[in-house]
Amino acid sequence: MINILFTSNSDLLTAFSTAFGVSFGIAIFEYYTHKKGKEA
Repeated sequence: MINILFTSNSDLLTAFSTAFGVSFGIAIFEYYTHKKGKEA
């Protein structure tokens, strides 16, 4: 049970980090896209 829990946490942390990185990248991309859109 404990081993499964640790493995799940490790996978969850990796998945969370990946999701956060992708979301953060998209957020920055959206920000600059809208910023350029307003200037243009």
